[in-house]
Amino acid sequence: MRWVAFSLFLFVSGTVNAQSFPVFEPQFGVATLDQERLFSDSKFGQRFIDEFERQAEELAEENRQIEAALEAEELELTRIRASESEEYFRPLAAAFNEKANRIRAERRQAAQDLVEFRETRQQEFFQQVGPVLLQLMREFRVAVIINRDSVVVSLPNIDLTDAAIQRVDALFAE
Repeated sequence: MRWVAFSLFLFVSGTVNAQSFPVFEPQFGVATLDQERLFSDSKFGQRFIDEFERQAEELAEENRQIEAALEAEELELTRIRASESEEYFRPLAAAFNEKANRIRAERRQAAQDLVEFRETRQQEFFQQVGPVLLQLMREFRVAVIINRDSVVVSLPNIDLTDAAIQRVDALFAE
């Protein structure tokens, strides 16, 4: 019973307090931005993406060449196994396995480095376009920009992505 009375007291006192203060009416709105689209659809962002894709293709080509060389070496080991003793073959196979494992680790690291390169370049992109977004916020009287992926439902006219792409393209044109 005391808990109910105490809860009722808090509710009533909260209602009275809320009514005694002026109601806050924000003068600035909220906008959304599709960050991935700004990055991928702007010409400036596309330069970063093109650089990443070029490096990814180089890495893929290196991987294909390494794979072909390892396959050839493995075929040679298979040929040697058929004609040589186990004592002769065993150290060769162990050396090949060690080499293949080292190369796999290097290739995984190269792929991870490429992912980190893309993330770093994307961060650099947003640092450079930050002033453009701030200017859009002032023009559209927006206090907060939320990533569109974080919004469950919104009106379509609060998205600044198209305006941001146009500004970034105009400002960072080659």
